[in-house]
Amino acid sequence: KYIPLPNRTESDVIQFQTWLETHHSVDLKSSHIQLTLHDNASKNILVSSCPQITLTAGSSISSDQLILSIPESSFLGIDQAKFAFQTYKLPPNQLLDSIPSLKLAVHLVHELSLSQNSSYHPYLQVLPNSYPLPMYFTDSELVQLAPSHMYAQILQRIRNHYKQYCQIYSFLQASWKNGCKYLDPDSFGIEVFDWAVGVTMTRQNRVPSKLLKNEMCLALVPAWDMMNHARGPATTSFNEESRCVEFRAMKDLVQGEAIEMFYGPRPNSELLMYSGFVFETNEFDIVPVSLQISSLDPLKKIKNMLIVKAFSAFSGQIVGSRLSNSTGEFQGQITIHGANQEMILFASVACMDKDQVGNALRDPSVCMQNAKSEQVLQYLHEICLSILAEYPSDDYLATVIKNNDHSYSTNQILIAQFLKAEKSLIQNAIKSS
Repeated sequence: KYIPLPNRTESDVIQFQTWLETHHSVDLKSSHIQLTLHDNASKNILVSSCPQITLTAGSSISSDQLILSIPESSFLGIDQAKFAFQTYKLPPNQLLDSIPSLKLAVHLVHELSLSQNSSYHPYLQVLPNSYPLPMYFTDSELVQLAPSHMYAQILQRIRNHYKQYCQIYSFLQASWKNGCKYLDPDSFGIEVFDWAVGVTMTRQNRVPSKLLKNEMCLALVPAWDMMNHARGPATTSFNEESRCVEFRAMKDLVQGEAIEMFYGPRPNSELLMYSGFVFETNEFDIVPVSLQISSLDPLKKIKNMLIVKAFSAFSGQIVGSRLSNSTGEFQGQITIHGANQEMILFASVACMDKDQVGNALRDPSVCMQNAKSEQVLQYLHEICLSILAEYPSDDYLATVIKNNDHSYSTNQILIAQFLKAEKSLIQNAIKSS
């Protein structure tokens, strides 16, 4: 019992605007906003090949001008999912109750299965029918991410995704047999589950709950969730009095210019995983680096103890330190400024001799005294070189990104752009060391 996925057209866009105005008193035209259905052509961002709906300025708009006010009545979120679960008398489910985004994804499938009987039908029909998220890449595409730390994370997410699908299917099947007609399990195919998870991963946001006072919940905010990401100030807020999500322009806009918002300070790894795009230059980008004291170092155990102690001493300066006591593995980062303080501290301890370790155990502050020594810089230099060696050549990545002969998929270009950005950070770290 196949549930057809959205296949948005110009007609769907018009019906969506009518739905916003008629049912939720949101008149985009009077707010100087136009919805445009088009192929992607942005210069600095690579997103899905699926036609996009872009919010553009219908006339000149001033910076900080209130241009969008979306009422709570239009939200599709956990509040609505909980209400539907109670209405259909679905039994509690540990998986869905513990992962709100999954509950929202299942409810999306339920609403989609209602077709025109869903009060959200016009909104659902303008959502993309596919998402360029790594968890949906083909095997041949996915393996190209092997040089990056993202590869293992994506594989784990894929395993979890299909395991969760099986568990939810079994839950819906048992509920259906017991007379709960919330969602026919025969219509809950993997394709529609993929779609629903893609929607929630890329569009969900936290808003104040209507059902639970002083609590936040996940929700989709129609129209507002159609803006692309751009660097700028955070200009979205929730008006408690009107119960609306309000958005103000980040900058002055001329007629026809895209209206964009700032998603937050996210590295490319998060943008790729949860939004399906990357920036060639991203000031918030990082490359995580796993570090271990050599197993051949006779001081390995005591150096690991020193690292833990030093992290505590420098806790005011060093953020996000992580050391597994079981494996002795440490997580550092390469940023736009080179190796971060955690990596430098680790390298400083790794290069110490027995006497230096003894002094540092008594006074951890000395760990950073030789941070700029030639030995430490060389240690960091070699780490970065070993990481860089795993990546494809610059020439290969440039060929894929240009795609002059049209032999590469959109996902392959996206991967190449992501790897190029990571390589750039590593290369800059090598220069600085």
